[in-house]
Amino acid sequence: MKNQKGFSLIEMLIVVAILVALVVLGWPSLTSHFRLSFNATARKLGNTIKKTAHYAVMTGRVYRIVYDLDSQEYWVESGPKNFLIQSSTNQKKSSSPQFQLEKEITQKKVRLPKGICYEKISTQQNSTPISKGQAYTHFFPHGFGEVTQIDLKNQKQSFYSLKINPILGKVEFSSRYGSHQKAS
Repeated sequence: MKNQKGFSLIEMLIVVAILVALVVLGWPSLTSHFRLSFNATARKLGNTIKKTAHYAVMTGRVYRIVYDLDSQEYWVESGPKNFLIQSSTNQKKSSSPQFQLEKEITQKKVRLPKGICYEKISTQQNSTPISKGQAYTHFFPHGFGEVTQIDLKNQKQSFYSLKINPILGKVEFSSRYGSHQKAS
């Protein structure tokens, strides 16, 4: 017989079977990882919201969370003690010099993880949900904040909503699948 190089059909079938077994066994943990990442992202944003509400009360200043739907980021800014929200018809440009990045809460802009993005944000200030540009949630020194609903989605079209209750920044979490939890 000649000296042949290459793999036999049986050897190739064994390799394919091993690869299929690895994918089948690893798939549940891979999908679980993405679900945990989605959940962790919502929880992290929820914790930032609660922390911002507490800071507003403790420092006597107005704070706002900025959601940038174009760059898929969020961050916290602090403003003056006597800031008043203007209506959307005569509101100044969003880059108001009165507000500055708050380094005590978010040291920098926080980017949503790859595969997770804002679907839309509904606030008291806007009559229609925001799906591009920037949206804001304001928190005031007397302990109240704006009612806001943040809808996140992932690549698998699963949805997660965070609804900010205006009293002390409580956040309610809900997912597309009907599970409902409250965070205090």
